[in-house]
Formats: sequence, C-alpha cells, structure tokens
Amino acid sequence: MRALTGMLRRNEGTIVMRTFRDAKAMAKAMRDALAARGHDIQHSEALEIVARQFGLDSWNILSAKIGADALRAPAEPVRFEPPAPIFRIFDEALQKGLVAKNYRYNRPGLERQEWGLECQVIDPFGNRIRFLEVADGA
Repeated sequence: MRALTGMLRRNEGTIVMRTFRDAKAMAKAMRDALAARGHDIQHSEALEIVARQFGLDSWNILSAKIGADALRAPAEPVRFEPPAPIFRIFDEALQKGLVAKNYRYNRPGLERQEWGLECQVIDPFGNRIRFLEVADGA
C-alpha cells in the first residue's frame, strides 16, 4: 500500500495519479518500496520497468516521448459554461404513458407549478431529466 501511496501526489487537496511525465519519480518510489522489502534494484532497472508499465520497450523511448510532449503547447483547460435550460412542451399523456410502463424504480409524477407543469424522470445513470410545459401567461 505504501508503494501505491508513493506513486500518488496531492494537487490542490485532491489525490492525482502520476502520468508518464513523472516516470523518474515513479521509478524512485518503486525502487524505495522494493528496497524496504529487501529487494535492491538499480535505478536504471526501475526506469526500464516503468517504461514497460506504459507499454514501451525501453526507458529511452519513454524519455523521448516525455521530451516530445513537453514541446507541445499546453492544452486549453476544461471550462464549464452555465447550463442552458431546455424546455420541451408535453401534455399529460406523456406522464401517463411513462407511469403505464410500470418501471420498477421510476414512477414519475406530474407536478403543477405556478408557471406550468413539470414531470421529472430519472434515467438509468441517475441523471434527472425534467420535462416542462409553461402555462399560457406564465
């Protein structure tokens, strides 16, 4: 377990698995963990093992891949835009049809809101999908 912990690092409070860019640190962590159990290997052997873990034949290939990756422009960060509400017009027949299918865990109700009707369905992945019908004049 300590060997695994040595291969993880903290990034702004969360634990992040190291990538092949951290291959030298991974090799050192593995070498230290093996030495603690009485198995001494050279650092070059540890680097070769790490390269094979990434599916490459040798440390030289992994090292070249690391260098090539460092020259690339950094990827644009992931951005989350504000969600756009999706309004779909339906009638009470949609809700009745869903209830008639007699799903074991999904029995959507029809709720009357001050602005219209709302029917909430939960998909197999746990996402909540809301069907809305805005009343005239709302």
